[in-house]
Amino acid sequence: MHSFKKHAVFEQINELSQQLGLKVYLVGGAVREIFLKRRQGKKIDWDFAVSSKSEAFSKKLAEKLRAPCIVLDKKKRTFRVIWRYGDQEHVFDFTDFRGKNLRADLKGRDFTINTLCLDIALLVKKKPEKKVVIDYFNARSDIIRFPGKGLLKN
Repeated sequence: MHSFKKHAVFEQINELSQQLGLKVYLVGGAVREIFLKRRQGKKIDWDFAVSSKSEAFSKKLAEKLRAPCIVLDKKKRTFRVIWRYGDQEHVFDFTDFRGKNLRADLKGRDFTINTLCLDIALLVKKKPEKKVVIDYFNARSDIIRFPGKGLLKN
């Protein structure tokens, strides 16, 4: 997880979230892959849950990164920023909370293991607090119980 914390784009995401007064969390498969210590290839997918205004957030981030912003689903408020950095393509998907808060959003996810999330504001701190990882539904125990490579493939 250490190398993910140091990536400057997370600092930019955090700065933008503070400017807009939003909370942003890294969620889903990317967090799962971090815990499983799997290295991602040349295309890296990052999913984020945003407290609100994911469209404005995505557009401003795209502008900062000089990257395109694509509307994936206007009704579900899902937006994508595709950023090329070196030989990698980073795909950032931003969605408003699906529910009244983060917990409700995570509860609606497909697998318990995908309910893990990281608070971006805490992740970028020089000395992150212990509460960087949010695990409302005991997903870490699923990772410990079912670490098999085949079981958790997308």
